[in-house]
Amino acid sequence: MWRLAVGLIGAISIALAMPAGSHPVAGAPQMTPGETMTAIAGADADSYAPGAVLVRYRRGVRSVGEVAQWRAQGARTVASEMDLYLISVVPGTERAVAEALRQDPGVAYSSVDSYLELAAAFPSDPAYTTTDPDEREYYRFLLAKTQTPEVWDLAFGVRTTTVAVIDTGIDIDHPDFSGRVVSGANYVMGEENRNEQDLQGHGTGAAGVIGSTANNGQYAAGINQQTKLMGIKAFNDQGIGRVSEVIGAIRHAGNANVTLVNMSYVYTRTPQEQSEIDAITDAMNQYLISKGILVVASAGNFGPASSRPDRQNEPLLPGSLNGVIAVGATELNIADLNNVVEQISDRSSRGSWVSLTAPGKYVRVLWRRNCEQDCNKEVQQGYATKTGTSFAAPVVAGTASIIKGCFPTLSASQIKGVMQNSADKIGTTPYTNGRNDVYGYGRVNVYKALQAAESLARSQAALGVRSPASTATPSPVARIFVPSSPRHGTYASLGC
Repeated sequence: MWRLAVGLIGAISIALAMPAGSHPVAGAPQMTPGETMTAIAGADADSYAPGAVLVRYRRGVRSVGEVAQWRAQGARTVASEMDLYLISVVPGTERAVAEALRQDPGVAYSSVDSYLELAAAFPSDPAYTTTDPDEREYYRFLLAKTQTPEVWDLAFGVRTTTVAVIDTGIDIDHPDFSGRVVSGANYVMGEENRNEQDLQGHGTGAAGVIGSTANNGQYAAGINQQTKLMGIKAFNDQGIGRVSEVIGAIRHAGNANVTLVNMSYVYTRTPQEQSEIDAITDAMNQYLISKGILVVASAGNFGPASSRPDRQNEPLLPGSLNGVIAVGATELNIADLNNVVEQISDRSSRGSWVSLTAPGKYVRVLWRRNCEQDCNKEVQQGYATKTGTSFAAPVVAGTASIIKGCFPTLSASQIKGVMQNSADKIGTTPYTNGRNDVYGYGRVNVYKALQAAESLARSQAALGVRSPASTATPSPVARIFVPSSPRHGTYASLGC
């Protein structure tokens, strides 16, 4: 089945959502509190929505025989620009119909509408609470290792960027997002009359790492504390989703012209189906990458300590696509509190396709504040302690959003490059040409990345280089890092 694996300690399953106007799918797997998607997958390893087939037609090519009838019937539009539709079939005939459609010259590809999984929401570990003095290092882990506080001395946040979070939605009324949530969408089938409010928690956690407010005496602190946030709900309250709904969410983000998209999930179906890969790839390229929209995605949670360590180096969509920044997770080895060592997380995927790593184990994140289940003390207070690449990816997304806001002339590929080239080369694995297959180009350093971005933007301004998306003459780049201070720069007004 298609699974979206989110980088947490455990496996939270999430469902791909459908555009407004869709209907509930009977037979969708349901989770009980504490149950993981892995357990569900074990019972039904080939799980897809009954009575539905995803099909992309070729424009200008006529279909023949029975396929012509399918093409003529009313279908639900998934992505009109792609001629991608969802047709209704008799339950039990999904694979046969998809195969028949693939034989027709008028069909580009077709497939069942598989469920996806967020495999990164392990339950909060009671051993890592705020009252445990031996583990306090973890609560400074995310911000301290990436030198984020140093960046806040220069640019406390960027108001000109909008980050879309395709996930379980976000807690739109959370105090740490006050005044910065822009209208999003809900693509979950059966939730046509609901907004993008998060009743699960995962999406709120990812959004909080990107942009929760600091210095308010509560909750957590995000990387870019002034960015606007758009929640696009593509996973239901049980964390389960479908391919068609995720594509709808991707389309929405692209048409909204957001600055950046965070995707804390991966495609883990085995064996992979090429038609499904094609559908996701085409949507990503058409709606996001071709428009120059930054895309950051989790690498996945198939590390040595996972249930499938044999897959730890396997490239996983969407992070493995060209133009996407795939992020693995690091952790702290605290066996010796006098010599704390940062290392790759034992649950993080790795490989030649991974771009960067970021803190992603036992990190404190915002969480949905409704307390109907999992009501430990943390959740009651609006935060939780989580693990996985699901929460490492937003560290990089927050970093990229600050860079884009401060230096808007830089392209998506340039921002990816400055983050990679400025990353800290941690670990014991040798780096060849700046990278290895464990940490990618290293662990992101927000402070160094902003320095590198400034240097590149200034050099482009001096040469009169224009942004790929703009024909305007580039504006002078203000200098925000002052040589007289070896550690901190001096803030200059750049709109960031």
